[in-house]
Amino acid sequence: MSDKVYAEHSMTVEEFSKDPAGAFQKLDCNTIAVTSDGVIIFYASAKHDYEEILDAYDYMQRGTTEINDTPSKMMGEDIDLEEIAQKMAKKLKDVDEGDAEEWK
Repeated sequence: MSDKVYAEHSMTVEEFSKDPAGAFQKLDCNTIAVTSDGVIIFYASAKHDYEEILDAYDYMQRGTTEINDTPSKMMGEDIDLEEIAQKMAKKLKDVDEGDAEEWK
């Protein structure tokens, strides 16, 4: 089974390692499929093209995160949130200096 080749040209890893920068000039291309034993092991692209790929990928990722606000579901009908808030406020007002020592 052969892989689809996403490059204009290919060359062996031995050929590529002799002169990586010259390979692009020799083949007059932007992307090279580098092979070993007839199998593509990696793609090499010109620096400028690789940077453009990363910029495009970053651009495509924008706006893909979404903050979902999930309302809490309080169980029980006998819960008085106002009473709970008042008790919390009273505790905060009545705090002695030593009570909040761990928060310093």
